[in-house]
Amino acid sequence: MQLSYVKRKSRKDQKRAELLRRLSDLGRKISTQTVFLHQAIAQGIGLNATDTKCLDLIGSEPDGTITAGRLSDLTGLTTGAITHILDRLEKRGFVERVRDTEDRRRVFVRVRPAAWNHCCRNMKPSGRRTWPSPGSTAMTICR
Repeated sequence: MQLSYVKRKSRKDQKRAELLRRLSDLGRKISTQTVFLHQAIAQGIGLNATDTKCLDLIGSEPDGTITAGRLSDLTGLTTGAITHILDRLEKRGFVERVRDTEDRRRVFVRVRPAAWNHCCRNMKPSGRRTWPSPGSTAMTICR
């Protein structure tokens, strides 16, 4: 006769499993709400979510400038996709391309200061929103 042993979970293990399940569920909900928030912000200024996140990444660089290659590395998007995003942002007046003064082959992208004003001005008054200050990792509050 063969005995099968069924290991029962202790009360502590059951509690832990339930907490992990709840944490996972809350993480999923927060992630979903964050995606919706970014989409709403993007629509509020007439862009798509990917373009606004790239705008955010550019403005979050310590000196406020970035190369297309670095932006590609940060986003995981191809350099071709980044070029299209930057073309759209430049055409709409959100960013400008600036040649490196030491190496003319190198081009940096920076957020135009007027673009931050546009972003802040077009935020809905339903709440306070934060936007990065150009060239700074600190956040400024747009009211």
